[in-house]
Amino acid sequence: MIAYDNVFLPIKDVQGARVFSVRFLSEPFAIATGTAVEFEDPDGNRLCFTEYTKTNVEGLI
Repeated sequence: MIAYDNVFLPIKDVQGARVFSVRFLSEPFAIATGTAVEFEDPDGNRLCFTEYTKTNVEGLI
């Protein structure tokens, strides 16, 4: 479950982020607009990569 206070960073390939030795907190998962994955930066801050692949999602601006 994504925490609502996360910073979301758009990325073209969520799976490709693994090449940067990012420590994922879970496996990538589907969201209404595409795919997301939470990770921690070297300072322990929780962030979220988001791959926006879906458009025209009802209820979203």
